[in-house]
Amino acid sequence: MISFFEVIRRALTGPYHTEEEFDLEILVPKLKEVVQKYDIRYDAQTPIPSDDSLADRVFEAALEFYAAVGTYCVDTGRVIRFTREEIVEGLKDAPAASVFGEGRDAKVMVGRKP
Repeated sequence: MISFFEVIRRALTGPYHTEEEFDLEILVPKLKEVVQKYDIRYDAQTPIPSDDSLADRVFEAALEFYAAVGTYCVDTGRVIRFTREEIVEGLKDAPAASVFGEGRDAKVMVGRKP
């Protein structure tokens, strides 16, 4: 698993872009590309689809998209990128639930499963 300090290093040394450049030249074009490549379409008649092949395509599209685009760090103006393998490893290590709030206001949020 990637260390916290490795992520910080990437936030300081990744490719530099303005936020507008990142959005218009990297994020939006790649999003359009993967939506078309993986044939992902919204069907208003089925707002919660149960199509397993669609779920598989969305997952593969998300992996390809995130590996290519990364995360824009607004504090440094740099892009933090991860390989597909690093993303998959991070997903395996991700917690099944998170606690939001504190004391009496604390609530556990659990991810939904298909």
